[in-house]
Amino acid sequence: ELNAQEVATWKKVIRVIAHELNNSLAPISSLAHSGRRVAGEPVPDRAVLERVFATIEERAAHLKEFIDGYARFAKLPQ
Repeated sequence: ELNAQEVATWKKVIRVIAHELNNSLAPISSLAHSGRRVAGEPVPDRAVLERVFATIEERAAHLKEFIDGYARFAKLPQ
């Protein structure tokens, strides 16, 4: 019974981590593609590139905050 609960807990943790990673990585990937396309134009739209970089920065900060939260949790006393 205890082993089954532990497996269920790990599955839930893995789902949460995967969800959070995908929430940040999908937009980062999409924005990197868009930014590359805009940067390749004869006259790149600097405003669009600024928004692309700002959003990538924001998603990366969110991901760092999420990972830091798990790291703090892992350091809790038994």
